[in-house]
Amino acid sequence: MAFTDTRLSESEKSLLASMVGRTLEELVHDEYIVNSTTYMSAWLVVDGNVCDVHCEVEPLDYFGDVDDVAVVSVREARRGDVRSHLVGHRLATDRIARTITDVKLVEDTQEMVEGSEVEHTFSFTAAIIFELDGTKLMLEFGPWFSEDIGIKRGPHVDRKLPAAIEAIPEEDRKWYRVSRETVSLLNWGEANE
Repeated sequence: MAFTDTRLSESEKSLLASMVGRTLEELVHDEYIVNSTTYMSAWLVVDGNVCDVHCEVEPLDYFGDVDDVAVVSVREARRGDVRSHLVGHRLATDRIARTITDVKLVEDTQEMVEGSEVEHTFSFTAAIIFELDGTKLMLEFGPWFSEDIGIKRGPHVDRKLPAAIEAIPEEDRKWYRVSRETVSLLNWGEANE
């Protein structure tokens, strides 16, 4: 059985967990053209520090073939790093100014099944949800080849995340089992000491 795992690393989870209790001041992204998406980066300004939530394709084993697979990463950045990855596009800044009360990761797993045997497993981060005073900010990622990051805000945005099975084309669903786990990072540091 082959296993491809592009979920966030322990250090990336720790970085996100360290934001709990701090103020999300701003969200910087490409000006919206279609469906509230930004390309490759959503920049968070948390208590004056910049964090790049990044999505970029990498050649990886994807169900037995090497293909470009979107990989989400989270890293510290500097103000000078904040720029659009698209030529001629401007950035927009959304003022948030709310305390982060929790950060949740939505992690999906797709298992390709032949008979009763699992042939390949693919796990990825489908979304990062920042719970804020009275509302939420969700950064949504596609499982495959898209470097777009969907941005949704509101108290119930997590309900707008498509079901895990919807990432599989309907005609192929008979070959897959899917599961979804939501991981709270509220007490991440304590749980991993």
